[in-house]
Amino acid sequence: IVDTTYTVRHVAGKADLAPGTEFRLGDTYCSIVADRLDVVAIDEMGNSAHATHPCYATQGLEAYLGAPLFVDGAFYGTVNFSDATPMARRWSSLTREYAAILADLISGWLTEAVHTRQLDEARSRFELAFQATPIGSLLADIDGRVLKANQTFLSLHGTDPCAGASESLLSLAHRSDRPTLDAMLARLRSGGTAEQCEVRFIRVDGTEWWGMTHLAVFRDADGKVQHLIVQIEDVTSQREARERLNHLALHDGLTGLPNRVLLDDRITQELSRATRGEGHTAVILMDLDGFKAINDTHGHAAGDELLQAVADRISHAVRPEDTVARLGGDEFVVVCGGLASPDETYPIINRIRHAVELPSHVQGVEVSVGVSLGVAFASPGVAREPADLLREADGLMYRQKHRRNGTAGTQSIMGVEPDTAAIEHDLRDAVAAATAGEPGHGLVVHYQPILNSDTAVVDGVEALIRWNHPSRGLLPPGQFLPLAEDTGLIIPLGRWTLGRAIADWAATPQIGVNVNASVSELTEPDFVTSVDDLLRHHDLDPQRLCVEVTEHSLLLRHGSAMNNLRALRAMGVRIAIDDFGTGFTALSYLQEAPFTELKVDRSFVADTEADSTSGTILNAIIGLCQNLGLRSVVEGIEGPETLGMVRDMGCDATQGYFHARPAPLSEVRRLVLA
Repeated sequence: IVDTTYTVRHVAGKADLAPGTEFRLGDTYCSIVADRLDVVAIDEMGNSAHATHPCYATQGLEAYLGAPLFVDGAFYGTVNFSDATPMARRWSSLTREYAAILADLISGWLTEAVHTRQLDEARSRFELAFQATPIGSLLADIDGRVLKANQTFLSLHGTDPCAGASESLLSLAHRSDRPTLDAMLARLRSGGTAEQCEVRFIRVDGTEWWGMTHLAVFRDADGKVQHLIVQIEDVTSQREARERLNHLALHDGLTGLPNRVLLDDRITQELSRATRGEGHTAVILMDLDGFKAINDTHGHAAGDELLQAVADRISHAVRPEDTVARLGGDEFVVVCGGLASPDETYPIINRIRHAVELPSHVQGVEVSVGVSLGVAFASPGVAREPADLLREADGLMYRQKHRRNGTAGTQSIMGVEPDTAAIEHDLRDAVAAATAGEPGHGLVVHYQPILNSDTAVVDGVEALIRWNHPSRGLLPPGQFLPLAEDTGLIIPLGRWTLGRAIADWAATPQIGVNVNASVSELTEPDFVTSVDDLLRHHDLDPQRLCVEVTEHSLLLRHGSAMNNLRALRAMGVRIAIDDFGTGFTALSYLQEAPFTELKVDRSFVADTEADSTSGTILNAIIGLCQNLGLRSVVEGIEGPETLGMVRDMGCDATQGYFHARPAPLSEVRRLVLA
């Protein structure tokens, strides 16, 4: 009986019924038993209180004996005896008792049958779920011996742990992870209910895979442990991705060296040792001399290859326990701890100098750079902060540059040791002749176009100084600008370059002019006045001029330089941060300073080909520019793919070899006016 439906399951005798026949419960005598839940015995239905029962009216059955059936204490159905003729004598109490006993026997059989069916159904459902789940599943005993494995686990692991002698769960795991897994099993045997952790498993071929392993205890009704249900989700790709992200978060994408975050941690560790009296700590900050010239002359791919080579050389020049990090651009830091005295840094520095200044072959060309270094120390027992040491080393390094010590040993891009004194003499003559308007000085300004992303038309050029030396040929900036910085010639040279650029493009109204300015120029008291005089003399709208300042120079926070930049902006001159992303500019600084545009360092473009994180950062920088109202210019565009990518990100302008290399005025003017 289910709800109000009565289904015939078994028929004996001459009854004209077939198993499976269904009736409405109220149309059968069984409804009387269902109401009473007790034995019902009727001798003659027509003379009983049930003479009006629908079954009597339709079937005419006179005699009826019925008893209820129970399964697990719940009413399940009835066992019935009926006949068309009345009983010759009344049903006896013995007959009633017999019917009750018979019903009990049938109820016992039904209970067993129902339980068996339910168990079979449960087993079928478990087997279906066990095999169909996309997660590797094992059935094991409480000691971890594998009894059953599903197809997903077989696919993950490659072999069946139940084939032949059953393997233990521990034997499937990596040796170093077995103690963890064994401890989990021990806690479950001691009354635990579930455990979870990441476990490394080893396939027969020796390859590894990581599984998020869930262990759960299956107990019987008495609480006795029957089995362990083990579910193992393959998290190898997620773990590898997490490890890659962790590595990227702490390492430089180009060189693989620790980045600023990891560097700070390493310095902090060494400073803790120094505070405990475990030796001196040295922080060596270095900058490559002539690196920008190689970028300008041979392209950024050559620059990247050189940075990688230099990073490798520095790493091999220092002690195994030292940390080598890249801050960005061409700046590197070495952290040396546990020094008996500061003098122990001298051989390390000499090895670094020698290693960096060796010629390198990049993009089929031999190039060389010099190195300027600054060293800051933390003495035993003296508390110092990482930022203080870096700031101190940075200042010492730049002072060394200005004393010309930083250019000692610098080699030309052909690997020939230059005559520094002779070059300085020639440079002084060239700058003097150029500023006096005399011919034959050899200084020339090349220009590289900047394309508007919306129109794909050149709307600006960047001025780049070159020197056509009378005997050495055309020299890139890296071979004479460091010397100009050291000798103070950068100030008249920078003003001549600015004047030349303004004069060259004053008559081309649709083109903006970008000119680089060093910190030395920006700190000059009359810098703003000289710019204003040049603009007025050539009748150039200040909005067409953009002064580019490297992000690193901004970090020096020269008060006079920043005041001059604000004064230029008040005149209408645009201010750009060059090589943005290679320094440590705080975002709040972008709001406080008078910048109008950011020139994103080309390393982010180059790195997107091998590192999706660089693309994410590049997209974030462009979005930052949009939110702050700054014009974004992406440098280092060397192919149509990168151009399309950065334009899709919403950058305002692009610059790079894909558009044009730096070239003399006549060539760039033809390109602009074409």
